Amino acid sequence: MNPQPDPYQGTIVLVIFLSIFFYYYFKAYKNPPVNQTSDKNDDTWDYFAHGDVYYYDDGLQMIPAIDKPVAKQKPKQKPKIDSHPLYNDCKDALVALGYNKTQSKKVTNSIFLSSPPESVQGFLGQVFKKD
Repeated sequence: MNPQPDPYQGTIVLVIFLSIFFYYYFKAYKNPPVNQTSDKNDDTWDYFAHGDVYYYDDGLQMIPAIDKPVAKQKPKQKPKIDSHPLYNDCKDALVALGYNKTQSKKVTNSIFLSSPPESVQGFLGQVFKKD
């Protein structure tokens, strides 16, 4: 079987963790960091706050770094082929002739993008000229 640790062992670990935590908490509380204005390459995290990014302005004051939002470019809209009145008829005609639905949709899209036909017969003529 898998023996479980005794309950007092977890308590001991908790007491050690809390004592170390409070030791460093009160040590930092009694000795606050000194503002070092002369050294811009300071590697300490004294001025770091979660969610805030600051940079030094001539070493005298800290200014929050704010980036202006960049507008996203809208993607170019493809012309709506399936709104053409013959689109569904042409696609259904290919399905009736033995194409599966995905093939018929791809062929119909390619033909309607290049030059939309005026009739289903003209569409079928273009399809069989391609093949």
